[in-house]
Amino acid sequence: MHTNNASDQATRELERLLALPLTEVCQWENSLFDELAGSLSNSFVLFGAGGLGRKTLMGLRAIGIEPLAFTDNNPSLHGRHINGLRVLSTAQAAHEFGKTAIFLITVYTDSAPGGIELIKKNLTELGCRKVLSFVPLYWKHSVQFLPHYVYDLPHKLIESAESIRKAWSLFEDEISLNEYLAQIHWRLNPEFDQIPAQADQEIYFPPDLFKLDKNKVFVDCGAYTGDTLRSFLQQTKGQFKTLLAFEPDPANYKELLDLVSSLPRDIGQRIKTSPLALGSQSEQLYFDAQGIASSSVSTSGSIQIQSEALDMLLADESPTYIKMDIEGAEVDALIGASQSIRKHLPILAVSVYHHQDHIWNVPLMIHSLSNRYKFYLRRYTPRVLDDLVLYAIPASRELL
Repeated sequence: MHTNNASDQATRELERLLALPLTEVCQWENSLFDELAGSLSNSFVLFGAGGLGRKTLMGLRAIGIEPLAFTDNNPSLHGRHINGLRVLSTAQAAHEFGKTAIFLITVYTDSAPGGIELIKKNLTELGCRKVLSFVPLYWKHSVQFLPHYVYDLPHKLIESAESIRKAWSLFEDEISLNEYLAQIHWRLNPEFDQIPAQADQEIYFPPDLFKLDKNKVFVDCGAYTGDTLRSFLQQTKGQFKTLLAFEPDPANYKELLDLVSSLPRDIGQRIKTSPLALGSQSEQLYFDAQGIASSSVSTSGSIQIQSEALDMLLADESPTYIKMDIEGAEVDALIGASQSIRKHLPILAVSVYHHQDHIWNVPLMIHSLSNRYKFYLRRYTPRVLDDLVLYAIPASRELL
């Protein structure tokens, strides 16, 4: 592990990043927005009227700033008001405010075609004087905005340098090391764009890392409407012992039930579904039920749901594979599954893109439960902040 020239070079680059002086990183995150914004620091047009744009609008209002408008590439929004703020076409917004306002990009620029540079180029060509990403604003006003998803203050990585190094030492192959390094670099600077190519495989079922045996007990945590269930059935051709699927969002759960009821009886009767959330203990939680893949536990949630620990739910099962994509609750769910993991050593596939530190804390946590796991990191979309999966595979079941 970590012996060839490429991995040695990657190790040196990781050390260079982690050696950045903490005081300099703190100063940078505190001052970057003001340096970029100049005299226009209180005048905003928000490019992107989706969820991120609306969150930014709410946060700006909380600090006493009222943006001038939204602008969005979706023509159906033009002329409308969203949360009391009008939506203009990009051309109109540039004509009215291009010289007098910051055009703040409030879309996830790693997913936009061409990324942030193309958005900046297009807005600049329309006459916009200042075009900035939302990230420096979020850093400056971190109390209002952060943490948000995987975004958080970069100095926290420097403070976590020892944990980041320990997790680095756990990864088994060059693909994982390169991905991990790029992810650390991006968390320090979200405009970093040298991201490795995505994995050209079926998510959760990489054929080069492990094989599924016929006596498998598959635990699907965050089953959504059955997308992973469909893939599982295709991969196994119906040859499995039991599948347990957990999905707490009521709308998603109904679609999951509809899917299971449509399956052949001999398959459907081996699938057990549950509307429970998963965590470290038995408790009632508020849940933001939106009927989408990113529905999640939230203190401002619209409904209450029951959360349980997997150890209790799996008391009569011998899990061979546990998949978790539960919108940031993965660490709590792993705590709640710690006895099952120690006892049965299931393959684990855990999403590590919902919080800044999950990419190092999750492998460290699993390693603390058992030193018999080997670790791999794979990303399944071009987006740096989506579908990043940590695989923990018992040495006896890995293929590499």
